[in-house]
Amino acid sequence: TSADAGLPGDEALRRLASDGPNALENIQPRSRASILADQFQSLPVAMLLGAASVSILTGGAVEAAVILAVVGLNAVIGYQTESRAERTIEGLGAKGPRTAQVTRDGVKAAIPVREIVPGDLLTVQRGDVVPADARLLSEEALTVSEALLTGESAPIQKTVDPIERIKVPLGARSNMIYRGTIVTGGGGRAIVVATGSLTQAGRIQRLVGATLTPETPLQRE
Repeated sequence: TSADAGLPGDEALRRLASDGPNALENIQPRSRASILADQFQSLPVAMLLGAASVSILTGGAVEAAVILAVVGLNAVIGYQTESRAERTIEGLGAKGPRTAQVTRDGVKAAIPVREIVPGDLLTVQRGDVVPADARLLSEEALTVSEALLTGESAPIQKTVDPIERIKVPLGARSNMIYRGTIVTGGGGRAIVVATGSLTQAGRIQRLVGATLTPETPLQRE
């Protein structure tokens, strides 16, 4: 690609056909009722509910009340935790702007975000949602909120300087901007290096979708 003119139009079309659209998979969120029901489906909870039933039948109302309070508290905590996780997962795949400023054949124009490909010359400014992972070429007081990826609430100051270390944490990659993050100040130009499911947001989405909840020691016993 060219740092000034971007990709030729025919090369961009070839890469789009090869790499596919710049989009994440649609995630079907669980309903609130489903999340709540899941809190009562583990073996330890079933055992506790059984113990509470036995206590009621044998006249141990106080013991039953304590057990049910523990089960209820566990359900509330689990529901709140999983609901927050669901909102985070939804946020990764949330639909952003439909177009982005891209330079091709030396001409800057708004193109559909789905048609962005690796090598595209991207222009971002304050208020933009970054449409793809990209390496900065130039910046003017550029700051980006990466809370979606790193949880860091404070905007990150970006630079174009190369990073001479390896295995740099995501939040310390100051010369990169990532899909789904928000430009909070300034502006810049960058070369797209990853689109769709190959972006950091796409990788997190895949990891979350493939992760199985491990059994607790109590469940194993």
